[in-house]
Amino acid sequence: EQGGLLLVAASHRTSMPSNVSTSKPWDGFFNKLLERVETAMKSDLERVTTALKAELERVTTALKAELREDIHGVKVDLLKWSFAFWVGNVAVVAGIIFALLRTAGR
Repeated sequence: EQGGLLLVAASHRTSMPSNVSTSKPWDGFFNKLLERVETAMKSDLERVTTALKAELERVTTALKAELREDIHGVKVDLLKWSFAFWVGNVAVVAGIIFALLRTAGR
């Protein structure tokens, strides 16, 4: 019922030519109704916008924290595997040098 009333009120306001005076008794009612509806809609829109901004900030903060944890985990894994790679290479090179020195000493 309220939606139909809004359409009637909105069509009344927009269909009025600017050169016609508003002398009908219900014009003031429709104008007041439209002002109330407009105020209510603006208030609701501001409330929803504020709530959405807060939710977006909360989700963004949570995602940033999760991303930082993931990056930290990748850094730790990279450091661990890098260390294992270099220790393995040093062992192989040391083994080759030891074998060359051993065969050269014979």
